[in-house]
Amino acid sequence: MVKLFILWLTIIIFLTVCTQEYKLERMYYFANKDYSRIAQNPSKIEPTQIDQTIGKFEEIIKVNPDWGGIKNVRYTIAHLYFLKKDYKKAREKFTKIIQDFSYQIDICLQARFFIGLTFENENK
Repeated sequence: MVKLFILWLTIIIFLTVCTQEYKLERMYYFANKDYSRIAQNPSKIEPTQIDQTIGKFEEIIKVNPDWGGIKNVRYTIAHLYFLKKDYKKAREKFTKIIQDFSYQIDICLQARFFIGLTFENENK
């Protein structure tokens, strides 16, 4: 009887973890579809649509800030602010990425590059 209880408990825990992971993957998939559409031609997209997409990515962070794909989510948010031409907010987000992921050189280099582009686009 105890073995059966442990088996059921293990199955329930496993399904709970898998369900949350699936939910995050699904949220990321749909938010990323919107991002891809925006990135193709940002000048033809309304700022409110970009804000909605940013909101979708921020919702992923709220659901699980420790999810394995958070680095990409945060980078995409920063890039969306860049595409929206909200350069100050983009710099803040890219700087935070550099602080939090300093051990990952690839994303830090990309973030520094975009920080430089924000200054260039503002003629600073």
